[in-house]
Amino acid sequence: MRVEEPSVDENARVDALRRYGILDTPREEAYDDLASLAAQVCGTPVAMIGFLDTDRVWFKSAVGFDVTEMPRDKTFCAHAVVAREVLVIPDAAQDPRFSSNPL
Repeated sequence: MRVEEPSVDENARVDALRRYGILDTPREEAYDDLASLAAQVCGTPVAMIGFLDTDRVWFKSAVGFDVTEMPRDKTFCAHAVVAREVLVIPDAAQDPRFSSNPL
């Protein structure tokens, strides 16, 4: 899957993420509550709070989804972080970038 060039300083973003020290930490109720609220508000069976690392997305919380991380190139996040505008995907099954995506 081809992903556009980043619109932000990717190294600075990843450095900041690592300084937070959140990657690979245990689940926390506050994050689970936020993911549940997101699923309710959006009317979806799945909601996740993920952090985009250099080669993966690690999920701090997930509702309706049991995977704790995925390769970066298989995620919507990889496209969203480099987008120059808000990324809206009305139907992922019909979008050639995502139609074979496991999510």
